[in-house]
Amino acid sequence: MELLDSDGDCIQFLIDPRGRLREYVNGKLELDQVTWLEYNQETATVRDEKGEFKLQDKDQVEKALGLHCLALRSGIEWRGQLPRPAMRLELVDTDGDRLEFVVNEDKLQEFNNGELELQSISSLCFKFADGTVADDSGVFTLPPRECMQKVAALYSLALQAGIPWTGDNPQQMSAQPLGAEPKVLDIENCAQDWEVLCPKLWENLKPTLDPKQRFCETCREIVHFCESAAELEAHTEQRRCVAFFAREDAAPAAPEGALALRVALLSGEELPELKVALESTGFDVKKAIATSAGYGPEEQRLLFNGEEVPDSQRLQERGIVDKAGVSLDVAHGIITPEAFLQLLRVPKPAEAIEQLLLRFLSPYVDGIAGDKLQLGVFRGSLELRDLQVKAEAPSLLGLEGFRARGGGIGFIQLKIPWNKLHTGKLRVVARGLHVDLEPLAEALAGVEDPLQAQVAELRRAKRRAVELRAAQVAELGQQVSPDDGRRQDSGYLVRLLRKILNNIHIDLSDLRITFASRLQNLSLHLELPSLEVLSTDQTFRESLAEVTVSGQSLYKVLHLRDLAVLASASSRGGYVLSPTSARLQLAHVPSDQTLFLRFEVATLEAAAVVLTHSQVMHMLAAQAAAAAQAARLYRAMVSVDQEVCMAGFLRRCC
Repeated sequence: MELLDSDGDCIQFLIDPRGRLREYVNGKLELDQVTWLEYNQETATVRDEKGEFKLQDKDQVEKALGLHCLALRSGIEWRGQLPRPAMRLELVDTDGDRLEFVVNEDKLQEFNNGELELQSISSLCFKFADGTVADDSGVFTLPPRECMQKVAALYSLALQAGIPWTGDNPQQMSAQPLGAEPKVLDIENCAQDWEVLCPKLWENLKPTLDPKQRFCETCREIVHFCESAAELEAHTEQRRCVAFFAREDAAPAAPEGALALRVALLSGEELPELKVALESTGFDVKKAIATSAGYGPEEQRLLFNGEEVPDSQRLQERGIVDKAGVSLDVAHGIITPEAFLQLLRVPKPAEAIEQLLLRFLSPYVDGIAGDKLQLGVFRGSLELRDLQVKAEAPSLLGLEGFRARGGGIGFIQLKIPWNKLHTGKLRVVARGLHVDLEPLAEALAGVEDPLQAQVAELRRAKRRAVELRAAQVAELGQQVSPDDGRRQDSGYLVRLLRKILNNIHIDLSDLRITFASRLQNLSLHLELPSLEVLSTDQTFRESLAEVTVSGQSLYKVLHLRDLAVLASASSRGGYVLSPTSARLQLAHVPSDQTLFLRFEVATLEAAAVVLTHSQVMHMLAAQAAAAAQAARLYRAMVSVDQEVCMAGFLRRCC
């Protein structure tokens, strides 16, 4: 917990891995072990062994409640008066929303940006791991630097209103009381006897009702704390996960000129002091934290003075000196929209989202501008409506010789879980995707020189497609180039985007693609009422929680419902493929260079593939006409001299 006193000094209280409460003043260790705190309501002063400081008036109640919770969590003595109960709580969450909580007639009300959102909150659930609070209206995340004081005030309001509180209790002791530490077991050189050496610390596991049992959210197992060799033997015989304090070996000598860093979590807990080399980078610190605390580097965000430390930046370049304190956000992927957009290096949220949408959609559709773009980024929702498919879109997608006569996308929505972007499911919903295709030759039949018009159109589309691919390759090159200064932020962004891709959910409905040739009197219709793309684990099982897979692997399941193809010719037509439901399993494992596909068809009625004689004849005629048209275009685009030159070149190459 961090606060500014009335003199302007920055005072920080942290709980170390042994449960001791430490005090820092302006970044320097003031008290290695705080054993008591004394509070005076009238003077707003707090005393400890080193002296006295005064809380600022504007947030006196919140700060006092936060300090009281820290004292309870660390098991130290609280002297003097108890803090006054909170009367109201105001905060700005990580989504930028201004929230206000007020107790009114024994009911806890919630206001969002000045408007009443909940007349009466019925329950609250808090998690120290990521600073999230869940209530009847959804989930919001407390600001990291004020997490302890805000949750303490909210807990005070909940007690007054009699609201059930679940999850982590801010007043629950996070470690053993001082003087009652568990016995250190005298176990030496036993690493070879353990089946799995878990890198997690006991302090970082989720508490349960039993103080000697904690829950590991990584392996989803209960971990049993052992204070004797007999307890240890009893649990290990049952193949249970165990934790214990072992006698520590002599610490290895730190490298000459090493930096000692203090690392603190959102909950106020302090990790063991880190010793890193002077030339260490942000990623070196993350690796050291992974070794000591068990948090993977991809889960971490290092913050110094409120700003993220890039993986490639040296600590000295950032002004981090010996005994400096850094904050660690290991909240399982918590990230604010502002931080995400900062990683994308764009100035404003609206401009950032519009830039991304224009980059990936504007070559193929019109309508992504002005009132067509509803930016609800800070509420976690983006909506696009009434987009029109561009005529050249099929050519850009590789369907040369075809043109979009019409079509559009009725609705696209992106739901973005900003408060748990690493682990939450990003949902993409699209409805009403309709495209009408026609042969390019028929589309240009009315111009003065149709053949030359087709040649010009094909060349223009080909140039445009090449430009798009070249731009994508250039962007990829910039991301991986070791000489590009922007790479310092790209590592985290790439890992973040990979996590998002692992957890994305796509829901597409009302897809219809039509091809019509007036000259051939032929039309084809593809209908797909529903397509779902789900993220799964390695066994292709969908999970409501985070999907965790190793490395950069991707596992997806595609559900196609009532896919059908119709064909009509000579005024007679019907289903070529009757409505069919299918399931496609897709796995991509880059480390093994493996791409796995499995197609399963399962319908209530037998699927039928039916082609009448007239349909077959018209399709053959259409194929012959298309081949003849392609030959004419080839002769118009490639001269005889060019063809002879190319043939000679190929002979020499062979």
